[in-house]
Amino acid sequence: MGYIPMSNRAQAAINLLVARINNLQLGIQAELGRPLIDTVSFRVKTLDSCVKKLQKKGKDLTPENLEEYVTDIAGVRVVTPFEDDVYIVADALKNQSGLNVRRTKDYIAEPKDSGYASLHLTIEVEVFFLNEKVTVPVEVQIRDKTMDAWAAIEHICGYKCQSGKKSAKVIELFKKLARDLSSFRKTAMKLRNLDEKAK
Repeated sequence: MGYIPMSNRAQAAINLLVARINNLQLGIQAELGRPLIDTVSFRVKTLDSCVKKLQKKGKDLTPENLEEYVTDIAGVRVVTPFEDDVYIVADALKNQSGLNVRRTKDYIAEPKDSGYASLHLTIEVEVFFLNEKVTVPVEVQIRDKTMDAWAAIEHICGYKCQSGKKSAKVIELFKKLARDLSSFRKTAMKLRNLDEKAK
């Protein structure tokens, strides 16, 4: 039995999970009468990123260390229209057979100091190959459109700023943007609820 590269395992796990999410969307839309998922994207962490993560943890690059210390080699991002949709999608995934949620980090209930908000699930996915079954962890980030917009702007203007360090002014502006978007999300949900009641 040959060794199946971690990147192949990650891609196979992503393929299975994305198919589950797409099927989930069909069922939710039929039940609620509106789409609950706006976009689904995914990526397999590059070898360079894996090396940097292991170095940060003081570990050598080995298949065993990759499996134990890098649990986000496979990543899936789900973007929903509204904030409360995030939890509906998360609960639906948690209730699916064959998927084991190993860890949940709720950065919506408790945003990071920077203002970052998202729900992170580490889901163990069973993958069947020719002569082998493996369990692969997939990091699933579920967020609404405003959280995704904030993260995209922060990635460009903050996380990857040329100086490598964010000024106090930049940090405060990102926090203000996060507060403004949080207020926007609450108002958006109220508008949606009023619209649904009027139907």
